[in-house]
Amino acid sequence: MVLVAKAIINAVRSGTQVVLTTHSLEFIDRLVDEVGDDAELLTLFTVWLNDGRLMSARHDGDEVRFARGEIAEDLR
Repeated sequence: MVLVAKAIINAVRSGTQVVLTTHSLEFIDRLVDEVGDDAELLTLFTVWLNDGRLMSARHDGDEVRFARGEIAEDLR
């Protein structure tokens, strides 16, 4: 996971847009660790169903760290 996170963050730093999906809190943690002080490079979208409607929320930069904590219960 560490090597993949490093490769993804290096690609983003070089200007590549990377879109991925995961249910792994550990992988999100690796991405957050790897991005370091460049938190603005990350955006996390959370999605859920609410009475049959697909809902979403966007979390940018430093909000990713907070959102990661909030989604932990949903993924476990």
